[in-house]
Amino acid sequence: MNELDVMDWITDQTTDESIEEVDRDELFELIDSKDFLAVVFYLEEDENSPKVLRHIELIDDEAAEYGITLVKCSDRLMAKKYGFRNPPGVTYFRKGKAINYDGDIDDEEELLDWLTNPHNMEMTDHIEKVNRKMFHKIRQASDYLAVFFYSEDCKQCPRVLAEIEHIDDEADGAGINFVKIDDKQMAKELGVYALPGIVFFKLSSKDPVIYAGDLNNEDEILNWLMTQKNPGGDVIEDLDGSKLLALIEDSSALAVYFWNKTTCNICNTKLARKLRKAKERTKERRGLVRPDTSAEVQEEADDADAANGSSSEDADNCEQCSSVLESLENIDDDCDRHGIMFVKTDDFSIAEHYGITDYPVLVYFEDNIPNVFEGSLDEEEEVLQWLITQKTEDRIELITRVMLEDMVEETQYLAVYFCKFLAKVPPAT
Repeated sequence: MNELDVMDWITDQTTDESIEEVDRDELFELIDSKDFLAVVFYLEEDENSPKVLRHIELIDDEAAEYGITLVKCSDRLMAKKYGFRNPPGVTYFRKGKAINYDGDIDDEEELLDWLTNPHNMEMTDHIEKVNRKMFHKIRQASDYLAVFFYSEDCKQCPRVLAEIEHIDDEADGAGINFVKIDDKQMAKELGVYALPGIVFFKLSSKDPVIYAGDLNNEDEILNWLMTQKNPGGDVIEDLDGSKLLALIEDSSALAVYFWNKTTCNICNTKLARKLRKAKERTKERRGLVRPDTSAEVQEEADDADAANGSSSEDADNCEQCSSVLESLENIDDDCDRHGIMFVKTDDFSIAEHYGITDYPVLVYFEDNIPNVFEGSLDEEEEVLQWLITQKTEDRIELITRVMLEDMVEETQYLAVYFCKFLAKVPPAT
């Protein structure tokens, strides 16, 4: 071999843009070790394979910039295992969890957009690890984004990460995306000089906000995130007692949300959230139990059920109550624009006065005349339209028995239409 051959070989290696070929064992190892892995399954004997691979090779480097490893595999059995009986096809692994690309495999730009789509990069039960480039893409697509900055050599970081993993679902439920980044330089650029740190980004604001509270207190972190999302306190006003009664008597358009705040506060504690998560994990485990599962594992699942069963009903009610409140707070400003005042209360005496025993419930008052909302409180648009209709149109009010008894005593002329709402009964199995 002469020096020209050596030079040509070196040049080929430095300019080679081909995707790395992996065999079955190497693929399994990559699936286990890579956060984001895209695999192109193809057949060597297929005459279309070279063209397909050339298209995908054009995005190999850019995918790597987003932290995505791109490889190719010609193992027919592996392709079949992941859903491709007739390759080519692309499977995307996120922490080992696979999804298949169903777009045009010859359109490399469409494939890159799909691979880097924040929704496709999400990994359930984990705060996603992203790099600088992926962060910028997620920030552009997120109204609210919280970033946990950490480093591998930080002793405190794993403990803090474990804490905020507990509130990831709550943050997501409030529309706040949560990611983690191992980038000390980026953290310093944003003003975080000591790790770990949490930074909040708002699409409508150019300047991020750095968390300065206790990083070991997940409840404090969650409250801070909610405050950053609504810094002006855009929440429904809380009233009770004589103030609420006076408002009901004097208002021509008032919506009152009755809820059990005590139960919600209990269920939002750190212990209750952990119990709910443990219950969810137990359910998942039960779904994966095979007939040959050992008695020991089965007994462990039963014990977890027993530990969580006592709080299941309260937890369900709490999640319903708090999620409804979040939905209603989204339409508070819309109600103001239509001249409808919106308040909330956990005053049981007032609730009982109107015959309310089940929570949550929404009641519209017009000149002290109540009307109970019977639809789904989770559907905020449905609630808003109902409230607007009550204010702008003449409708027959729906009232409880206690409300009727009061109106019979206080109203000189009263016509009552008695009706029965038929619930849909599922067919017998």
